[in-house]
Amino acid sequence: MRYQQNWGGRGISVSLFPLSFKEFLDFKNVKNPDTEKIEKLIKEYIEFGTFPEIVLSKKGKKFFIIEDYYNTFLTRDITERSFQYFNSDFAEFYIFFYF
Repeated sequence: MRYQQNWGGRGISVSLFPLSFKEFLDFKNVKNPDTEKIEKLIKEYIEFGTFPEIVLSKKGKKFFIIEDYYNTFLTRDITERSFQYFNSDFAEFYIFFYF
């Protein structure tokens, strides 16, 4: 059995911004990459995004974290707060399409 509680807006807001490419390289502990390494890192930077938790995790876990972000922040938060404006199925489709 799963217990859920509506906290009604109680919580701490934290602003978390994606990393710049320089910060991304710092997180990856890359100092003087060659061209091949830079190309690989740029691909990862674009493919997975640059939230710190994703950057620091192993490739197999990145997909689960991104899916969790999608489900938690986009699907649940946006559809719960915007249900009065439009259908939640439409909101999920819209989010998925642009995500």
